[in-house]
Amino acid sequence: MPNTLGALTLPDQMLWTDQYSWSPAAGQAQRTIAGGLALFTQSMIKGRPVTLEAADGVAWLTQQQVDDIMAMAAQPGAAFTLSWEGEMSTVRFAHHAPPVVEFSPIMPLADQYTGTIKLITV
Repeated sequence: MPNTLGALTLPDQMLWTDQYSWSPAAGQAQRTIAGGLALFTQSMIKGRPVTLEAADGVAWLTQQQVDDIMAMAAQPGAAFTLSWEGEMSTVRFAHHAPPVVEFSPIMPLADQYTGTIKLITV
């Protein structure tokens, strides 16, 4: 099953660079007036960062793929289905942490690009 973002098929060699840099739980500690410690923990349901990278020498994006990704990123608040290694998530572009996309041609006048796509689960 190919990795996809919306209807766009992503290169198989593309990397999810922060796939294991996220905690599925969050916590907070507060001191009480009496000097005790109150601990609060909660499962994280949404908000997982998804940074996809087409790294130089590993994966390349075509001009058409870059154009399609740029068009998706230009839609404020739009949600897309990300299928990654058989798992499905609903994602948005991480506009709160710009730039959400960065692409560079692998050589002048080439139709192949390296780059990064920053998404977040919703």
